[in-house]
This record gives sequence, structure tokens and C-alpha cells, in this order.
Amino acid sequence: MALLMMIYAYAFTTWLHIPLWILLEDMSFWIFSGQTLASSSWISMGLGGIGGGSTYIPWTYVLLFVVWLGLCWWEYKR
Repeated sequence: MALLMMIYAYAFTTWLHIPLWILLEDMSFWIFSGQTLASSSWISMGLGGIGGGSTYIPWTYVLLFVVWLGLCWWEYKR
């Protein structure tokens, strides 16, 4: 899957959207697999996350989103 994304990004010069693709692909895994996302899940990578009630958001998701926004801003300013 990652190799296909790299080929797509190279062919269409969309490198800045790779963090967003990783984020959406991983979120769709958790939504459609039926498993629950928790602090012990592999995606947390030991960084923890924000939890409230039945919702848990790993810091990994926040970091990917910030990197994607930064790349979009960098491309816009160029």
C-alpha cells in the first residue's frame, strides 16, 4: 500500500499529501475493522494521546495533521 502511494505521489507530484493519506488510511482501518482505538494500540507508538469519554485520539494523528498543514503552507508560500 505504501509503495502504491509513493508511485502515485511521484507520478502526480503530490508529495505534500502523503501525511494526510497516512492519517486517513489509518483512521479508516480503525473505523472499518471494528477494533477499538486505545492508548495501548500500536498507532500510539508510546506517545499516548488525548482521551475523553469513548473517544481516543493518538498524538500520532495530531502530528501527522500538523505536518500535512505545514507542508501545505510551505507549498502555498512558495
